[in-house]
Amino acid sequence: MRLITMICGGVLLAVTALAQPTAHYQKSSDGVLLPDLEATPGATLPVTIHHLCTPGYTKTVRHVTEEEKRHIYALYGAKVQPKVCCEVDHLIPLELGGSNDLTNLWPQPYSPKPGAHEKDKLEGALHKEVCAGKMKLEKAQQRISTDWYALYKELPGSQPGSKSSTQLEIKTLSLTSPVSPGNPASIAIKTVANAGCRITVQYLSGPSKAKGLAPKTADSQGQVTWTWLVGTRTTPGTWPIFVTCSKGQLQGILQTSFMVQ
Repeated sequence: MRLITMICGGVLLAVTALAQPTAHYQKSSDGVLLPDLEATPGATLPVTIHHLCTPGYTKTVRHVTEEEKRHIYALYGAKVQPKVCCEVDHLIPLELGGSNDLTNLWPQPYSPKPGAHEKDKLEGALHKEVCAGKMKLEKAQQRISTDWYALYKELPGSQPGSKSSTQLEIKTLSLTSPVSPGNPASIAIKTVANAGCRITVQYLSGPSKAKGLAPKTADSQGQVTWTWLVGTRTTPGTWPIFVTCSKGQLQGILQTSFMVQ
């Protein structure tokens, strides 16, 4: 079997004369390599926001075998080359409900940039947006599967060095945990003075609607405190908390969790 090698957009391709690749990288107008959407349209799992936003979720669902990785490389005619190619990427990432199905996998190059590492940063930013209730999960899945690079250029926090990606620092000062159902919980955070802050407490049934979780403005010391009642029917477990703060062009997201038992 004759082996032919060629360079395409910085990616070393290895194609056999008897088995041509059936998927082909697409290019943006400025040269960024994108997946073939006919071969890799994306696929999702039936999963709730609660599960997606629970720390450690992706470890419970990540499963791509070496055989499947070889298949994906062959599908695109790609060959491993240090610092150039590739990461077997979930087009719709696991943290946004993506599946391990072959139609959701592609060998994403590291170079040219933005590439695999930059998409990873976009995925983290989107996950925070979804878990904080700032973007619908379905919209995030649709946008990243259709044209992740276009979304990368739009989303604040995804492009290092840009003015809009400058992050506010948010620190947890105190947090009530564990808490028993029927008792109050409280969290205090510190950010910059007069920043506008919102909190989302994510339970199994969805975001908490308890009184005391309304948006607040940080005081002159940059501190904000929320206190709410944990319902008597709240399911025991570890539940994520997301705090988002913004001031002008600056914004930041804090993710933490507390235990109900």
